[in-house]
Amino acid sequence: MNFCEKLKQSEFFRAMKGAEEREIAEAEKELSISFAPEYKDFLQKYGVASIKGHEFFGLGSSKRLDVVYNTKQLRADNNLMGKDCYAVEATGMDGIVIVQNYSGKVFEVKSGKKPMLLCNSLEEYITKHQ
Repeated sequence: MNFCEKLKQSEFFRAMKGAEEREIAEAEKELSISFAPEYKDFLQKYGVASIKGHEFFGLGSSKRLDVVYNTKQLRADNNLMGKDCYAVEATGMDGIVIVQNYSGKVFEVKSGKKPMLLCNSLEEYITKHQ
């Protein structure tokens, strides 16, 4: 099962309209990164999504849930975060943000601290933290 399938099966699943390939490419260019394939799939299918206890950043949403806006904010606040990472979720606890890199690895980022590896994919992350 992949990340999008896991989300869709989750309690209280909500999603917006998926993003177009052009919008995804523009976001990658603006952030000077490549999104992991599972995140691109998520963006194309849902744009932004939430399930019980989680709101995943994406495209086509308000600033509060926009991956570009949140990644830029996080980069400005934490110079220890890798430039190959993008923000996927703010946990709402102690300023913790969940980020992913182009290879799909998922990290926990706290202000002023080096990112901590959590999982090898968003699918693994949501399985462990649902």
